[in-house]
Amino acid sequence: MTTNIKITNITCPACIELSLEALQGLAGVIKVDIAQDGKTTIESAGELAWPVVKSALAEVGKTAELIA
Repeated sequence: MTTNIKITNITCPACIELSLEALQGLAGVIKVDIAQDGKTTIESAGELAWPVVKSALAEVGKTAELIA
């Protein structure tokens, strides 16, 4: 399953790395791609609960919104 989000406060390569580690640590996540502008694609084995994704990013100081 693919989930598209926009991480709204990506400002540097370290931000991308922190966000990548946070998202890859979620159960069921197979692959994460984060662009410089914060657009992110998450490939997972099943549906990811949005509160779980949002919480994982909040732990590293990031905010995000779902992209339809």
